[in-house]
Amino acid sequence: MTAEIGRRPQHAAQRYAARGWHIFPLHTADKAPANHHGFRDATDDADIVAVWWGENPNFNIGLAPEPCGLVVVDIDGPDARAHAERFGLLEVRTLSARTGRANGGEHLYFRRPPFAVGNRKLAAGVEPKGGSGYVVPPPSIHPSGVRYRFIDRSAPIAELPARAREALRAAQEPAHEHDTGQERIAPGASGVYRRAPALEKRVAAYIARLPSGMHRGDGRNQVAFQLGAALLRDFALDRPDALAWAEAWNASNTEPLSDRELTEAVSNGARYGSHAYGDKLAWR
Repeated sequence: MTAEIGRRPQHAAQRYAARGWHIFPLHTADKAPANHHGFRDATDDADIVAVWWGENPNFNIGLAPEPCGLVVVDIDGPDARAHAERFGLLEVRTLSARTGRANGGEHLYFRRPPFAVGNRKLAAGVEPKGGSGYVVPPPSIHPSGVRYRFIDRSAPIAELPARAREALRAAQEPAHEHDTGQERIAPGASGVYRRAPALEKRVAAYIARLPSGMHRGDGRNQVAFQLGAALLRDFALDRPDALAWAEAWNASNTEPLSDRELTEAVSNGARYGSHAYGDKLAWR
């Protein structure tokens, strides 16, 4: 990005929207969404952005990479850099930003590859953010109090290196446990994996009724358990699709479950759910 984005989140949000980046508000110095549906409502509509940041000019910014044509690789700390080097992620010049992690962290911005990208880690501390999550761009403030900053704002947004692209493709391969006859299609503006549009609407409506913005101790694990039962049994989704939807719900929580906790809760929900397999496929 060659233009100065400014230090005020309100001005940066306006510039991101003008660039065509889909954004939404986060609470000040926090990663929790300040809007109702989190990244699912991300937009580049200047009027909507003006209303959001008119409410609070210091709202942090959330960026939904998928509708922007991006995939952002989150590198959490120095140990993760060694893994990132294996995939060639540090060999190309691309737009990147420093996060506020105490031990260092980076976001590397790349052009999205021609296949669906979820939040499946490539290695410890190396997590791509694509169609089922969001990132926090500059000049937002990390909960630590440190401001996110671009490392080289004049850098272009590069294609993913070949090794990273192939590793990312392999990480997204569906492990179909069931074949329900639904057509699998690419992610859309909703930012999550979809199958047939009618089924997507049913799943989205179900998730919209779940509690969001949850903290530790608010029953997050139980809700994730119920969600896993619904996605993997009632809606008969395969595991990659179910986890992508679950990750989208989890991202809306003020204190999200860890990857391990979420995966375990969703898996247990499928194992111990009380409804028959496919129960909601005919749901209206």
